[in-house]
Amino acid sequence: MNPIIFTNKFLIITAQLFLISFLIFLLYSNKNFNECVLATCLVFVYICSTLFWYNPIQHSQIHKIDAIVAKIAIIAFALYTFLYKGVYVSYCLLFLCMIVTAYLSQYYSDKQWCCENHIVSHGLLHTSCFFASFYAFM
Repeated sequence: MNPIIFTNKFLIITAQLFLISFLIFLLYSNKNFNECVLATCLVFVYICSTLFWYNPIQHSQIHKIDAIVAKIAIIAFALYTFLYKGVYVSYCLLFLCMIVTAYLSQYYSDKQWCCENHIVSHGLLHTSCFFASFYAFM
């Protein structure tokens, strides 16, 4: 892998995927209360993630806020999808991918903050969350 490509700027790019998820909400969602809350979560995740990865200082205030917002969004999306949208094998696989990439991101960041493996695994987490969000809105 090219270390020039996999820097914190890569995660700013993958955070843009949450705007596409928001667009999916606008185009295809039922726009019920729950889905509007989830869409609001997406906006907060996008803002916090972009702000944090612009200058990724470990354990900073924005890092803590980003982590809390992301966890709330993931839990909210998972609960809504599992409880109201039905369980699909493909969603379960994406959810498993989210768990694995979150674990790997944490593992590599503990070894060396913002190393290439940390950035790649966190980018894959963003990407799997992006695809999983479709299940809530379609």
